Amino acid sequence: MVNQKEESPYLPAHIANYFLWLAKEDDIKDMTTMKLIKLVYFGYAWYYALFEKKLFSEKIEAWRYGPVIPSIYHEFKRALSKPIDFFSINLSLETGETTYPIIDKKDEDIIQLLNAVWIVYKDKNGRELSEITHENGSPWRYAYDQGENTPMEDKLIKDRALKAIEKHKDSWNVSITY
Repeated sequence: MVNQKEESPYLPAHIANYFLWLAKEDDIKDMTTMKLIKLVYFGYAWYYALFEKKLFSEKIEAWRYGPVIPSIYHEFKRALSKPIDFFSINLSLETGETTYPIIDKKDEDIIQLLNAVWIVYKDKNGRELSEITHENGSPWRYAYDQGENTPMEDKLIKDRALKAIEKHKDSWNVSITY
């Protein structure tokens, strides 16, 4: 495993937009806020498990329906349980310019890993992904038992993600080097 501790240049919005783009490319029609949040969570978990580096610095919290990245929830909650038909945007208060947060194409490790997460989970809906995060022994369960909105522990996220990666490693045909 690569042991890199420098900060990630990405925000959860970058990861969310990548999954939204994949959903558009694959004509996946059920990309709800819950599904998007869980995919971003799995992306974070798998990346942290394989590279011991955070995909983004925002804390992941244990909410009623599973792990939540608060910024993604607040940005996409207006879609409610309907499919999301928009991307995250950045607005510069200085220039008034809007941009779309995107992952740099040079970050092949991140792209390959997110593609693997997509292949494994794209056909599941938000409720099914939530159920996966609620399994006994999950990092969500541990944090949620301490109280709603409790930040989840990265070590527990990593341990659980390594099990998921091992379980699904034959499901994708992308190359992840670590």
